[in-house]
Amino acid sequence: MTRQVSGSLYMFVSFDLCNSGTFKYLHRDWVKLYLRIFDLIRAEMISAPAWQFWKANGDELLFYLDTVHTTEIAAQIERVDCINKRSIKTIYSEFQATYDDIHQLSIKATVWVAQVADPKCEKCVAAEDYIIDLNGVKDFTGKETDIGFRISKYAPRSKTTISAYLTYILLKQRSHLLRNVRVGGYVRLKGVWMDKKYPIVWYIRAQDKASIKKSFHYDESDENKLIKSFIENLEREGCYGVIENSEFENMLDYLGVKNRYDREMKESASSTGADAQ
Repeated sequence: MTRQVSGSLYMFVSFDLCNSGTFKYLHRDWVKLYLRIFDLIRAEMISAPAWQFWKANGDELLFYLDTVHTTEIAAQIERVDCINKRSIKTIYSEFQATYDDIHQLSIKATVWVAQVADPKCEKCVAAEDYIIDLNGVKDFTGKETDIGFRISKYAPRSKTTISAYLTYILLKQRSHLLRNVRVGGYVRLKGVWMDKKYPIVWYIRAQDKASIKKSFHYDESDENKLIKSFIENLEREGCYGVIENSEFENMLDYLGVKNRYDREMKESASSTGADAQ
């Protein structure tokens, strides 16, 4: 019997500019600022070993980490969030004398992981995402990649959104990061999880109700229904969105995430054992 193989665990990050359309409309010389933002983020991301630039997609920059170990995930999420906040702080400092409305711009980050395989790999029958070659340019496609792009729509400004599977891994590891993780709400993502509601998870450094509310931009609740609902629920219940391990795990187990996690951890252990030999 041929052993099912899922591929290698990759981590992906999206940095996306917020309110960019309005800013471009108001400022004809916007391109210098944008190039500075892109150069700043790119330099920070690829300064760490193994991180690579994937591509630019409009106002969005994408990066990937080839073969990440689950024990690295919490530290990588924290690093991405720091780069996000540090980059926009630098831009505010450098351009506030040039643009009175510079604070209208912000950056949102989204992080997800996927088991990525080469389409030519005959053993990788359990893979759900693939690395492909498009005229010499490396690209990625698959279920988790689709999810990553879809949840980025719900990412708040100046914060980091993480996928449900990443959150599940943090739960299994009992990561310290969970004290800063909140479920903003649940949405149906077309073609995802058989159209069951998907948890939108945010990494928020603040922990008390007042600080969490203050961490959102003042008009975000007007622009984003999910954020508005989250803040309203937070007003009623200060611990709203805190992940209850059993409830969250049971929901993801029902949707098959546990089987995926167990399979991938088994493969990772086998791979580590083979490397040791």
